[in-house]
Amino acid sequence: MKKILVYTFLLSFVLSSGKPEATITSIGISDKLGIFGVINKTVFFNNINSKTQVYYTYGVFPIPFTGGIGMGLKHSFLDKDFQIPFFDFYISPYVSCTPSINYIIGWNSNIEFLPFITGALAIDINSDAFKEIEIPNIVKFDMGVQIGVLLQYDIKNGTVYRGTSNEPDEIWPSINIKIKSKSLLW
Repeated sequence: MKKILVYTFLLSFVLSSGKPEATITSIGISDKLGIFGVINKTVFFNNINSKTQVYYTYGVFPIPFTGGIGMGLKHSFLDKDFQIPFFDFYISPYVSCTPSINYIIGWNSNIEFLPFITGALAIDINSDAFKEIEIPNIVKFDMGVQIGVLLQYDIKNGTVYRGTSNEPDEIWPSINIKIKSKSLLW
């Protein structure tokens, strides 16, 4: 019953959040959901100020059927993107924090819910060469890369999430390709 109330609250908050300012689809280890969001969509729907944004995110990792949904804050260290001298690249360093509910569906149809908090320190890398890419009459989009590190805290077990390995890795790399869509059809 508590899970249903939490999901109802999250869904109602997300649906009442107003018009989204940006929608970004990413492929790779997500800075918002970690390995639970290898294919991930993030919707930014509110700016607190020029450097801080509120977002909701959801994503999946296709095998073994894991995923998650969460809401969080992203705080940029710079007011605008910094151009790297002599190159056509812009960087934007930031931190983000995402409380989320993640799930794992086992092969025997057992479903396990894992409440997590994911914190990331990352850099967005963009270039003018990858702006305004268009597939005629279908979609326009900007493309970029995000690299950084993240830490996932498992609230249920009170420990830092280490995945399924016995290795003592607590800090995970985060690298993904981000596509900011300016859709014509959807």
